[in-house]
Amino acid sequence: MSRPELVLSAAALRENWRIVRDKAGDAAVWCMLKGDAYGMGLVAAAGILAAAGADRFAVTEAEEVTALRAAGIAGRILLVRNTLLAEEYAEAFRGGAEVSIGSAEALSLASETAQNLSLRAGIHIEFDLGMGRGGFSPEDVENLAEKLQKYENITVCGTFGHPSRAFEKEKYTRLAAERLSRAVERLRAAGIAPGEVHFADSVALFRFPFARFDAVRVGSALTGGLLSGSRAGLRRVGRAECAVAALHTLRPGDCAGYGASFRARREMMVAVLPMGYADGAFVSRARDMRRAKDALHGILSVLRDRLRKKELYVTLRDKPCRVVGYVGMKHLLFDVTGLACAPGDTVRVPVDLLLAGKMLPIRWEEE
Repeated sequence: MSRPELVLSAAALRENWRIVRDKAGDAAVWCMLKGDAYGMGLVAAAGILAAAGADRFAVTEAEEVTALRAAGIAGRILLVRNTLLAEEYAEAFRGGAEVSIGSAEALSLASETAQNLSLRAGIHIEFDLGMGRGGFSPEDVENLAEKLQKYENITVCGTFGHPSRAFEKEKYTRLAAERLSRAVERLRAAGIAPGEVHFADSVALFRFPFARFDAVRVGSALTGGLLSGSRAGLRRVGRAECAVAALHTLRPGDCAGYGASFRARREMMVAVLPMGYADGAFVSRARDMRRAKDALHGILSVLRDRLRKKELYVTLRDKPCRVVGYVGMKHLLFDVTGLACAPGDTVRVPVDLLLAGKMLPIRWEEE
């Protein structure tokens, strides 16, 4: 291995699935595989999870339904996508998938598409609980029930909503869960069986037992990337690896990195790694700081890092090694002074799995 690659652990993915499955208790688990399974690769990740016992998979693209069926995935598949594109419904239905429905127009189009294909449409009713991406109003259930009764080729397989503030105080998630519960009861009172009720995402599953309902939808927890994952015993599925290309000596006063961002105070040996931000090294997704308090938190976080002189590190044979200078597009330098290091040695580099999965070739390993 000379070029950087993303190494994924099948054992870690299976262990995370077991932890999630146990945490869910009596609730079923939908494995959320959006974003190419969070960068793990849709088909490979689904195959490992299916072999471990998973039987429900949620995706956001109709072509992902086709890809999973072509790969032999036989479990239930849910297309979680608010859409008014008939071709997306058609592809999902041809793959035997259920679809989320969040508007009267979507309900009508799904029924029409299913009729054109001479099949029955399985749907999950979505209620908007604060995400604003679509969904029926939980307070307008009677009108929804009236519309549902008009369609004879529709089967309600599930009813759901999404918590928008599961990272925050419990009260916000509890209020959203209560709105969903009331909507479900009103559906039943109107003569509509709600099917499988699901609400919790990865964060809500691990923080709020009341959020489980009949099923949960879990994605980031399966990758081990959940913020509370270490406390839950989750393991990071992915890591980036790259081989040292060369060694270079810096003398006192020598600079390194763009903008002379580092100046050596002593003679030191640095390793040259042919991996940079174009490969996902130390790249993170941008913070959404539209709210004033989010912007303030972001600024304070940067200031804390500056005051603590927070450094970047890679790992060589389980030893943390400080990155020297700015990370370049296709290279970075790190300090190996006093360490045994040679070209070809493998180095681990922190990456965002979702980003690195699009940037690097993937290699699965058992452990």
